[in-house]
Amino acid sequence: MSEQTHTPGRFAVFVLWSAVAISIGAWMTHLSLSAALVQQTCNHSNVRWTLHGLTVATALICIACIVIGVVQFRRSPAVPGNGSFHFLAGFTAVVAVTNLVLILWEGSYVTFLPSCH
Repeated sequence: MSEQTHTPGRFAVFVLWSAVAISIGAWMTHLSLSAALVQQTCNHSNVRWTLHGLTVATALICIACIVIGVVQFRRSPAVPGNGSFHFLAGFTAVVAVTNLVLILWEGSYVTFLPSCH
């Protein structure tokens, strides 16, 4: 019997790299917009809800990227010739989890730290 190797297509690799970039972009967006809007919470109390919404939206993006990485990691068999794709799927999930933790950590500042001094 011959051993079959399933090599993923370019589209699957593109999806995983896109998920890595999108989760990093979500964290950068959250960090930038939070820093830009935090001073506005002193004058306008509804900006605080905008910051909460920003945290939820970017966290959901990261969760979607985590799902993509985990699904591809579980789907790709650990067979010879498929190691790089298997690694990329795991890498995608780890990067997205890291970005999710950073987003939730930064988002907690809105709740726990006073914005006006």
